[in-house]
Amino acid sequence: MSEFKMIDKEAEEIPPCGIKVDKEGVWYFEGKEMFRRDIVNYFYQNLVKDGAGRYIIVQGDERCYLEVEDTPFIVKAVFSKGSRERGDEELELLLCDDTVETLHERIKVLERDMLVEVVRSLAADRSWQGA
Repeated sequence: MSEFKMIDKEAEEIPPCGIKVDKEGVWYFEGKEMFRRDIVNYFYQNLVKDGAGRYIIVQGDERCYLEVEDTPFIVKAVFSKGSRERGDEELELLLCDDTVETLHERIKVLERDMLVEVVRSLAADRSWQGA
């Protein structure tokens, strides 16, 4: 997956794509659900965030912005790896673009709401990358 990065285009220079991502991570083009995972995953690979916090699809010199209800990156599953007793426990997040990201920090106690906030924060700034 390409690194999630910021771009510095002025808002009025970038047109809308006609694509919306709802709070469940479902993508729509002109009101119709985009069911082809290969196309949606291609857009994920070319998704960046601009200085205004908007999500932009970049294809060569072409750019357009998405309407996003919450975040385009949704966690589909969380897996625990390693052992708390050994001190090497990690969490792996399966994201909606079918990638797996590892939270490397040792996690002792993590409430569900805290995990949601951590994931939203990480997804909003995709400059973090699992090893």
